[in-house]
Amino acid sequence: MLDVDPIRIIQAIIIGISFIGAGTILKSRDEKDVSFLTTSATILFSSGIGICVALHQYVLALGVTLLVVLINNVFRILKPRG
Repeated sequence: MLDVDPIRIIQAIIIGISFIGAGTILKSRDEKDVSFLTTSATILFSSGIGICVALHQYVLALGVTLLVVLINNVFRILKPRG
């Protein structure tokens, strides 16, 4: 029989998604501008929401979803146009 440690599964998900999120962060050639940090964070939060749903923590998943949507909208409003 195979013993499965759920914490290791969650750890593997977070590490894998973090690797993908790190690939979305872009740095300009002059090394002054960094782009898509919120995209990377949103990808990581999405994996957390998926884990919450898998663990039947629907209220937590809904709360985090609303929080991420709110934060992304605030950042979109505050982002300087240029």
